Amino acid sequence: MRKLMVITSVIMIAVFVLSACSPAEPPTVEEPVVEEPVVEEPVVEEPVSEEPEPEPAEEKTVLPEMTTVSILTDWWHSTDYAALMGADYHGFFAERNLDVEIRQGGPGIRPANDVVTGQVDFANALAENVILAESAGGELITFFATYQISPMGLMVHEETGATSFQDIIDQDMTVRIFPGQVFWEVLKCENDIELEEIMYDGVLSTWVTEMNWADQAFATTNPYHVMQEGANPVHISATQLGFRSYATTYFTTREFAEENPLVVRAFAEALRDGLAAFLEDPAPVVEHIISMNEDFIFEVGIFAADVMRELTVSETTDELGLGAMDGAVWSDVASRMYACGIIDVEVDADAIWTNDFLLP
Repeated sequence: MRKLMVITSVIMIAVFVLSACSPAEPPTVEEPVVEEPVVEEPVVEEPVSEEPEPEPAEEKTVLPEMTTVSILTDWWHSTDYAALMGADYHGFFAERNLDVEIRQGGPGIRPANDVVTGQVDFANALAENVILAESAGGELITFFATYQISPMGLMVHEETGATSFQDIIDQDMTVRIFPGQVFWEVLKCENDIELEEIMYDGVLSTWVTEMNWADQAFATTNPYHVMQEGANPVHISATQLGFRSYATTYFTTREFAEENPLVVRAFAEALRDGLAAFLEDPAPVVEHIISMNEDFIFEVGIFAADVMRELTVSETTDELGLGAMDGAVWSDVASRMYACGIIDVEVDADAIWTNDFLLP
């Protein structure tokens, strides 16, 4: 409240002087009244305390009744599914009236097939695997991407000094990789190179003793394990090698999304909240993962969280929030796969992804 304080002082002085010359009744001499000027103090405006208006609570999609859906992961439960596990642990699905059945994947699992055939409602995969399924008529729509920079790549020994695709070529390294890894097939195709390749069998202790091997590796797990054996790994991501793609993307069929838009929106919002909660405090979510996959190691989960804080953000997520995607990435991956003959039909990349379920 503004206060206006004005102090006005008016002083009237009347002085009567008695004559001292005669004992007779002296004449009265009246001195003139002197008026002092009115002095107005300046108006002092107290600072206005403006309370910032509270920001409106973020709206969330709550389904009118409890709805059961299912999801199949593309591998064993781990921090790669932190968005899913975080949403489950913290109750972000439940508060939106979603009852989510989480099914664990593994070797030989083809999540896209199970989505297309209606065995599950949702699944996740590398973006390139979504494109492969689409090229076979999958009619899928991807609505969330955990990794803005894929953790897939090659792991080399620090002692080699290799940090790039060209270094691997120059040093004529042996690449141990699972057949058909799209990022590697595209890079070989575009650069017309041939390096010795051997089948990846997952035995990391072998790589530890082979100084000239470049191993297929996930940045969130494999480096940790070889460091425990005394090795000094350097992980070169597929993006650093020259092939950027999204990883641990969540998708459903376009038909399901069209018929159940609120379900997909509620699911996507819960994933975003789950990923944010995990990145802020990974420990309880890691414990939740272990409760579902007892072979997962707590220390690996904490190590992964540090790596993921870098790989789950981009200019796109800075602008639109976690999980959001850029169509240019999808178009680039699809066109390069087609050019290298990995898919034999062109895929309309714009049809297989959307940010609509993440935006207001």
